[in-house]
Amino acid sequence: YIEYKNKNRTIGIGKIERNWSFSPNTSLILSSNARPSDSIYFQLRNQNKSNNPFLSWAGPWSLEAFNSFINNSVGINNSMLLGLRAVIEPIHDLKFEILKTSQWGGDEQSESISSLAAAIGGNTNEKEYSNINQMAGYGFSFRKNIKETSSRFYGQLIGEDEAGNLPSCYMVLIGNELEFPNSKIFSKLGIEFVDTRIDKTSNYNCGPNTAYNNGIYSYTNYNKTLGAPIDTESKSIHIWAATNIKNMTLNNSSWIDHRLNSTKKKGWIASIGSSWKLDSFNIKSNLAYQNFSLDKTNYNNGLSLGFNIEYIF
Repeated sequence: YIEYKNKNRTIGIGKIERNWSFSPNTSLILSSNARPSDSIYFQLRNQNKSNNPFLSWAGPWSLEAFNSFINNSVGINNSMLLGLRAVIEPIHDLKFEILKTSQWGGDEQSESISSLAAAIGGNTNEKEYSNINQMAGYGFSFRKNIKETSSRFYGQLIGEDEAGNLPSCYMVLIGNELEFPNSKIFSKLGIEFVDTRIDKTSNYNCGPNTAYNNGIYSYTNYNKTLGAPIDTESKSIHIWAATNIKNMTLNNSSWIDHRLNSTKKKGWIASIGSSWKLDSFNIKSNLAYQNFSLDKTNYNNGLSLGFNIEYIF
């Protein structure tokens, strides 16, 4: 990627990995599960409270916007993904986020200025812009220090559908992370619950397999989900410290077109990682074991070992 920075503004073009949530692991709307897409982006970051009386209440804040091109073998070819995210911190260690993505354009779809305007802020449930696929929601993070322990509680709600210009048909992410700076065993301990199962609403909208599925667009890049790695109609509980343990239920309704497995699948993944520094090299390793296979991907049961080496000069 190439960036130009001036004070608190950044303009760039290229492939940027984004994890839009307060979770250290994933996001319901835009995570690092799929490979980064080619994008043009703009960022504003204000590390201090604004002197503007209309913005001072928000505390430190940031705004990010991008438009990217995504590649898939299913759905609309040459489609675009537009993203908007604002983060504020009105009280120290209490943060809120408002965020949305819109899939628009592509082969045989409108790419006019009015379509772009609808993707940014319009009602896309009806009339000429009903083909645009929007997801939106909210998130929060609250940190509390108790003696020598820091506890951070965070969550995210993302709506797959729209009702009355507001998100509806929610997916859920919620977690807690503890930090022990003086511990000799581990410095962090966390637990996180992710649920992409969506019930039918009172108007009988949404329902099973709604998450990340749209009648026109596929919410994927190179056929990998742009949101949570567990994909649609699934749930996971993730526990981490020096060791990571994750319990997952995938494809809860045994939907045959699920991108990971054609039937319901339950299982565990456990991993342990280590890192060390040697001169200018940072070396990390990870040993993992999972007790299940997925019939639509190359994930197989058994042991795996990974290395990452970084050279700093």
